[in-house]
Amino acid sequence: MLKRIALLKHGDALREFDKLTSGKPVLHDSIVPYIEEFAELASGRKALIISYGQGRENGRRGNIKFLTLPLDRLRARRNYPGYLLAVRKMLSALRLFKPEFIVALGYWVNKIPAARYARETATEFLPVETGEIARPNGLKRKLFDSYIHFLSSDAVKLVLSRGHIPGVQLARLGVSKEKIQDIYPVYPKSFFVKKPVEEFILGERRNKLLFVGRL
Repeated sequence: MLKRIALLKHGDALREFDKLTSGKPVLHDSIVPYIEEFAELASGRKALIISYGQGRENGRRGNIKFLTLPLDRLRARRNYPGYLLAVRKMLSALRLFKPEFIVALGYWVNKIPAARYARETATEFLPVETGEIARPNGLKRKLFDSYIHFLSSDAVKLVLSRGHIPGVQLARLGVSKEKIQDIYPVYPKSFFVKKPVEEFILGERRNKLLFVGRL
């Protein structure tokens, strides 16, 4: 059984975890939170959760240590030295924690420090690709190619694709189809609750348009 795991994701995981454990409603988004799944995975293990968030929400809750770093793309454009400092903090946290297994969500640039650590230490690395995978131009291309090369290597046994499209794009870039597995969001039972239909919707005799986001 794995005893030490590291999880990388968007958002402020500590804030989301506190809402989850306090019984307050948690935003169920198909890409960002995943906090309930992470909390279940961390159960009975020592865990480090690193978030790419705007804030600096750090702390510890039982067996889970939380670290939030400003690693979003917009912040990187405005404050490149600060972005590099955040990358160094991520690597330092991973080296200190010494995880046996790393699960990494998010934009590929943010996953590169963890991928580098995994490659150097032969740590199991599970990437979860949640968005479009397109080869960039300019200075980022070399970084991107090195990341795709790592995913294509024998060091990475499985790549999870959030939906079908990222997996197709990865295959076109040279990642073996055999190691790509599509996944879809699983919402907790608490999400499916009966809610009263607003009276004004039932009462008005007008055409109605229903929109379901992300479908």
